[in-house]
Amino acid sequence: MARLYWQGRQWSSCRIGALVNGTNYCLIDSRLYLPEEWTTDEKRLDKAKVPQQERTFKTKETIALEIVAHSRQLGSEFGWVITDAGYGKGLAFPLALEGMGETFVCDVHKDQLIYLEKPQFEVPAYSGRGRMPKNSQPKPEPIRVDKFIAGQPETAWQEIAVREGTKGHIKYEFNFSRVWIYSEESCAILEWHLIVRRDIESKSDFKYSLSNAPVDTSINTLAYMQAQRYWVERSFEEGKQNCGMKDYQHRKWQSWHHHMALVMMLLLFMMMEKIENHKDTPLLTGRDITDLLTFYLQEPLTEEQILDQIEARQARRLRDIRNARRRKRRAHG
Repeated sequence: MARLYWQGRQWSSCRIGALVNGTNYCLIDSRLYLPEEWTTDEKRLDKAKVPQQERTFKTKETIALEIVAHSRQLGSEFGWVITDAGYGKGLAFPLALEGMGETFVCDVHKDQLIYLEKPQFEVPAYSGRGRMPKNSQPKPEPIRVDKFIAGQPETAWQEIAVREGTKGHIKYEFNFSRVWIYSEESCAILEWHLIVRRDIESKSDFKYSLSNAPVDTSINTLAYMQAQRYWVERSFEEGKQNCGMKDYQHRKWQSWHHHMALVMMLLLFMMMEKIENHKDTPLLTGRDITDLLTFYLQEPLTEEQILDQIEARQARRLRDIRNARRRKRRAHG
């Protein structure tokens, strides 16, 4: 099965899902988010021609879970669900993925509470004042992830390369722990991976993630998976720069969905062209493809001028790669 990854992302007023396989990436689903004030305003809904079945308010987490479930129903094959911290505020979303049988890496905020050992529940002893306690409380006390990491020694950090960049390997320092989480809403106690990443030079810019991957998953795999959101961000960047994803003024439900469908089709076309031409043109980009399409459809420049521009850009990319490798060799003697 192809190793594909999904991420939910808020962009403007919509939710978008993307699939990533290695360095290939593409958007696969988009759904318009309607604020609660919209779903209670029939006149506004009628004017925008929102279908009756779509007039119920849904949280962004609900919409993201629908995208995951719909992708499975369509037969999409993906091994992990990757999300940003917008979906890790609270545990409802990752717990829902757990219930769906999905393996995930979900970014969380620095104030996420974790337990360093499996919590036990006891009714606190009566202090002699006030009401007699009746509800059990977890022991030991939870700790915030940022407080936990602040107490970790330098020896607990490991340098790991997560992908190949144009100037060499992209590396970060990682800290891995097995922790327990507790959800009051569902009374669930689960043991998950805590993955923390920081910048090598500044020793800051922390990224915290929780994952329900199997306990024997290698640290290199966990680090690699946490870093896969980079390619999802690239798909949004390419969609906005080369496919018009941010350039619209739609006022109707259907027209917005038509626009996003065309954007996703164009991104898929670009990905297929990169794969098809990888052997002869490994540095082909969406910008290059856009320039060629512009020539063949509008002809503002001659074909020779377009190809000269592409060749010059690729020569600059190749020069940057070679210079980076030379600097790396000199740095290592």
